[in-house]
Amino acid sequence: MSNLFKKANVPYLVASSLATLTLISSLVLAVTSQVPFPLILALATLSVLVIALSCRAISSNKRMEIERSKFAEKERRLENKISLEKEAGEAANKKVGELKERLNELMKEKQGLDKKARGLDEKVVRLEAEKDNLSEEKESLEQKLEGKTNRIAELCRMVNEFQKIINAPYKQEKKSHRKQQIKELRYRQMKKLHYAQMKKSLHLKISRLCKQQLVSVNKILEKPYERTNEV
Repeated sequence: MSNLFKKANVPYLVASSLATLTLISSLVLAVTSQVPFPLILALATLSVLVIALSCRAISSNKRMEIERSKFAEKERRLENKISLEKEAGEAANKKVGELKERLNELMKEKQGLDKKARGLDEKVVRLEAEKDNLSEEKESLEQKLEGKTNRIAELCRMVNEFQKIINAPYKQEKKSHRKQQIKELRYRQMKKLHYAQMKKSLHLKISRLCKQQLVSVNKILEKPYERTNEV
């Protein structure tokens, strides 16, 4: 009922009211007055036609109002949907921005880890080289140690032999004391004789060398004298 009294239906309500009054008036005139019947019939027909058109216009406005309300509801829903999609898009953009920032942080961390990994690789290579050098040095030291050990063992064996040799005379000192004294006396006499012979031979060699030197000096001195005579 409230839809009938809207602003858009006011002209049609006024027209239908006037047409109703005209129809009632024409019926009253048809009964009470001497107005020609065709005129009364024309007025009644016109009034009925105006009423019918007014009712149709009002119903059309009502349908249009319903369609408008439906369209407005759809528009409101679309606006809500668009606003929700816009909010979702903003949230998605915000999430994308956060993900980009996180990606940049991860890229920086990756670059730092790559740099650290390269440093560790270089350190591993350097340590491997040092390990090889130390292995070679270890082998050389082991060889030297083995040689020194063998040398020490040999020296120990020689010391033991010398100790045996040195200790053996002390054990037999009482028995061979006289023999040893005799041998020492003979050795001293032979040494004195050998020394005297060597001294004599050295004197002879020295005298011979002196004579040879004198002869060579005389020859050298005689050569310039001969040259002067020839001149």
